[in-house]
Amino acid sequence: MVAKKYFPVFLIVSLAAAASGAQLTITTSSVPTATQYQSYTTALSATGGTPPYLWSVVQSTNVSLPEGMTLNASTGVVSASQVNGQGGYEVTIQVTDSASPSHNVATAAIDFGVYSDTSLGGCQVFPVDSIYNQRVDRLPVDTTPSHQISSGALGSPLHPDFGHGFYPFPGGIPWMRVPANQPDTNVYIGGGQIDDAGTYPWPFPAGTNLLIEGTSYGADESDHHTLILQSSVNNITGPQTGPCTLYETYQSNAVPTLFDAGTNKWSMGAGLHYVLNSNELATSESTLDQGAQDSAGIPVMPLLLRYSDVPLLAQHPLRITFAGSTNWFDWPATGCCSSSGPPQGLLYRLKASVNWAATCPVGVYPQAATLLQTLQQYGAYMSDHGSNGYIQGVPDVRWDDNDLACIKKFHLSDLEVVDNSVLQVSDISGQTKPYVAPATLAGGTAGNLYNATFSAVGGNPQSINWTVSSGALPAGLVLNASQGSISGLLSPTATGTFSFGMTATDTSTGYSSDVQSFSIAVIPFIVTIQGNPPPPVAITVTSIPPGLSVTVDGSTFVTPQRFTWTQGSSHSLSTIPAQGSGTRYVFGNWSDGGALSHAIAVPASAAVYTAGFTTQYLLTRLSTPAGFGTIGAGPTSVDGYYNSGTQVQISAAPAEGHAFTGFTGDLSGTANPQTLTMSAVRAVTANFSGVPRLAVTLARNGNFARGSDSGMYLIAVRNAGTGPSSGTVSVKEMLPPGVTLLAMAGPGWSCNAAERSCTRGDGLAAGSSFPPIDAIVGIAPNAEAFLMDAVTVSGGGAAPVTATLPVALSH
Repeated sequence: MVAKKYFPVFLIVSLAAAASGAQLTITTSSVPTATQYQSYTTALSATGGTPPYLWSVVQSTNVSLPEGMTLNASTGVVSASQVNGQGGYEVTIQVTDSASPSHNVATAAIDFGVYSDTSLGGCQVFPVDSIYNQRVDRLPVDTTPSHQISSGALGSPLHPDFGHGFYPFPGGIPWMRVPANQPDTNVYIGGGQIDDAGTYPWPFPAGTNLLIEGTSYGADESDHHTLILQSSVNNITGPQTGPCTLYETYQSNAVPTLFDAGTNKWSMGAGLHYVLNSNELATSESTLDQGAQDSAGIPVMPLLLRYSDVPLLAQHPLRITFAGSTNWFDWPATGCCSSSGPPQGLLYRLKASVNWAATCPVGVYPQAATLLQTLQQYGAYMSDHGSNGYIQGVPDVRWDDNDLACIKKFHLSDLEVVDNSVLQVSDISGQTKPYVAPATLAGGTAGNLYNATFSAVGGNPQSINWTVSSGALPAGLVLNASQGSISGLLSPTATGTFSFGMTATDTSTGYSSDVQSFSIAVIPFIVTIQGNPPPPVAITVTSIPPGLSVTVDGSTFVTPQRFTWTQGSSHSLSTIPAQGSGTRYVFGNWSDGGALSHAIAVPASAAVYTAGFTTQYLLTRLSTPAGFGTIGAGPTSVDGYYNSGTQVQISAAPAEGHAFTGFTGDLSGTANPQTLTMSAVRAVTANFSGVPRLAVTLARNGNFARGSDSGMYLIAVRNAGTGPSSGTVSVKEMLPPGVTLLAMAGPGWSCNAAERSCTRGDGLAAGSSFPPIDAIVGIAPNAEAFLMDAVTVSGGGAAPVTATLPVALSH
């Protein structure tokens, strides 16, 4: 029946083609790959049939050109001033010729690929203490029975729900960046926990320029998410001067029906916006479960795996789906459903016992390895109903489906549910409080050195303060409250088991962790003398500061380390010349005067060998915008590192035609130069701007004759500098004797002929000109034969400048 349906059409096309000569065929088989946010052009070609041709995209396939691209119906040229799409699109192109009485039609499926730009443009995506910025591999396991993965799903493999595309539509959920001055459209949303139902002026591109999941021709009853990241500045690359904003919407209707060009309006089923320096998830408890841009109300874009995360660079959680049904929602989710099964919003991670690197080594499967490491370190939030174990990412033609498929070797049984409630502050906020990770502390020996470091998750790691909130440390140990470490020489009398509790407090918010219990078992130091052989000697190898790496007899240890050796025996000591990055430690000397690597003979009594290091900090210097100036440092450093306590003079030198506007980072203000103390890792940015330089020209026009009233000067003012002018600009005409100003005017200028001046208050962009001023003059009958006219322009933030023009009068 299908053959009968299409056979007559095929026959007509074939007969028409035969009547006109060669059969109509699209000869383009491939096109260049585009890059997101860049321009693009390529020409499609066809042969046969009867020219001229008419080109179009077949919409019934529900696959459009990458957003931002258009097809010229007459020329077959596909072009874009800015490509917005992401991933691989299998586009069905149709060409129709001009044969009569029946047109020939040919179609071809052509792959249009886009390299996705998934950088954040300098945007901060939620504050540092957000739940979406936390590593979760040290959080406790959630053992709640109703939260566990159903037994029937445990055998389901993990699955990458994204890839290189051409399926025929892109594989994954796309997103795009727009600048702060992106023109708004009217966006109707059905509601959300932050934005009530209504119409909002949001920075959504109009029509087919908007990047939508499922393409601009997306079909009805399919997911159509729209994810827009808006800069705080008028570009998408930063640097940012304020918070960026994330807009996310959802609709399942056919995409071509969503935009009304007449009212410049998008109609979306649900949506909300996140101001990304805020932890707000919902405006109040009463707005929870009042519709969302996604089933669980969890933001979509921050959880997508991006191609720029490869290899092993992702520092954010992922997004995973499970088959329904689900019952209610768990923080940080803000909505869902009432049915059965685990709640949405649960956090899952790859178990620590799973050795993903052995199965999918990064050298062979860099993309799968990135996903698996991220799943183990940052976890994945159950964000929507779907197939079991499907993990979402951003479309990009550089994804390798064979590489990503390695994750299918792991199953849902390799995951565990994470208890992130230990970080929760509020149901409507993503802010976290600290959680002290449990640990089994090593035992110690009385009279010996000891050190241990605690770790915390959540809160702002730069403002964590540690306290011993219960019990007491063994005598001799001291707590470093800012670093969360204990160290010291255990008292000779400190033996037994010492139990104590540790609390971490985020001093920037005042939120504290629950108390975590620890214990240290300390044994006495016993020396046993057996007959005539010399007694063993206690040798301690340490460093200043402690905690650095040393090599003893070929094995590497973290200091301090204690050894028991025979008097007179020989042992080798060595260390690394420089350790650490950002903050690094440079070897200076061993306490016994030995070289970096040397041998020692064990003395008759206990001894300590200390490797002394100098602490250095990295200074990063940037100048912005690039090319507007330079930033210098004195004294100089070949690699940017300085010894702790060094006073470094930072100076900014603007390029010619530019101005220094101030330092940011670890320096501020406009004082130049300034001194910076290297007591920590430092970063300083010198900021520059262009400066205006006004130029004025005189041009002669009209009749310059003695006794004439028709002489005219054209006065033109332009900005020849590198920055815009601001404030009032004044033009003063200084006529020679024998010449009288009759009139003076120009568009936008306020002129006073009596004072021979014109002013205006608007700014002038670099390289631009103001409308010219016409100055009409009269020439006295007895005026000199040769005159010199002059005009001065001043103000606008630029230095005054004068132009002259000699004039020879006619009789």
